[in-house]
Amino acid sequence: MKRSRTVTIAVLVVMLLLAAFIVTTSVLRSREAQQQPVAQESQQNLPAGGDTTTAASATPSVNSTVQASVEKTHQKLDPDTSKAPEVVTAWMTAFTTRSSADDTLWEDTVTPWSADELLGELEESGSQHIAAHAPTSFVELKVGDPLTEWGRDTPIRWSRQVSVIFTDAKGQKYLAPYRVQAQRGDEGWIITSASYNGTTITVK
Repeated sequence: MKRSRTVTIAVLVVMLLLAAFIVTTSVLRSREAQQQPVAQESQQNLPAGGDTTTAASATPSVNSTVQASVEKTHQKLDPDTSKAPEVVTAWMTAFTTRSSADDTLWEDTVTPWSADELLGELEESGSQHIAAHAPTSFVELKVGDPLTEWGRDTPIRWSRQVSVIFTDAKGQKYLAPYRVQAQRGDEGWIITSASYNGTTITVK
């Protein structure tokens, strides 16, 4: 009788172990089946030959080239601060030369030629009409007539309606109008106001 019970218990133990093995095997196979599509999709996204280096570095290399070009343009800017038109041209060059929509290098570049309150105003108003076309490059600044409503030019005050032309990455040119005012201090001319006053348009 005791031997019969022992055999019965042994059989039950073997059945439980077998059931546990079957369940574990089934779970593992299910997980493998779920992972295969992900692996296949990742493999399909690789370039021919499975070279991951090209796929990973293609975009950054383009961005780094643009960034290097923008930085070079900014570094070359060194206007004669005794001449208001030169300061305004340098200021607009930096302002419209950007590597991306969120590039803020121009802020650092124009700081020596800007009144403190101007940078604060620009941060609040933004410059989406420039950023929307980034990466952008300065082409030309057209200086118009004095802004008589801001007062006549004096040895320490200068104002003009200007139009800055810049391009996007595809070479399309845009023209953006600004009203600019500058004042002369101990270290030369600085920009005190640069207000966007119109619509950015495409030009040839």
